Amino acid sequence: KKEIIDNIVSDAQTLILVPEINDAQKIFANLERKKDAIIITGSLGAKNLWEAMIAVRQGEKKIIIGTHRAVFLPFYNLTNIIIDDEGSFSHKSWDMAPRLHNRDAALILAKYYGAKTFILGHSPTAETYFFTKEKIYNGDIKQIPDLIREHEIVKMSDEKKSGNYSAISETLAKNIKDTTG
Repeated sequence: KKEIIDNIVSDAQTLILVPEINDAQKIFANLERKKDAIIITGSLGAKNLWEAMIAVRQGEKKIIIGTHRAVFLPFYNLTNIIIDDEGSFSHKSWDMAPRLHNRDAALILAKYYGAKTFILGHSPTAETYFFTKEKIYNGDIKQIPDLIREHEIVKMSDEKKSGNYSAISETLAKNIKDTTG
């Protein structure tokens, strides 16, 4: 949570996307400037949501903490987008329309507003790891040093072309055999 708070710019808007409502409340509780912040979740009623949208559009609220619903706000001066716990399945809406992933929506918003995007989490998703490794995303994936391990993304279609029809790649099979004996 310290990483999130350290990246908030005082005179511009920062969107903090969290996977769950209780995560938004935890971040809000740790903020020093509570009067500049607002929580946007699916639990807001129509009237409160409308008032929140007006406050965000007029620049009254600088720190917007929310779930999926916060992506659709009319921002005034959005400069930072922070995705907390990016690996959480709750960032992806699979059961209701519109179906989207907060990470993808944040990247589109960042491009539109010229904002910086910070993707935080204990471990990156396979997509984030791949796009960072291939330099599609700018920046590095940071992990706790004790947890850093060698990663390899394997195309299973290439495995099948080489004659391996198993659900496990040759490299993984070799590593399992070496580890377990």
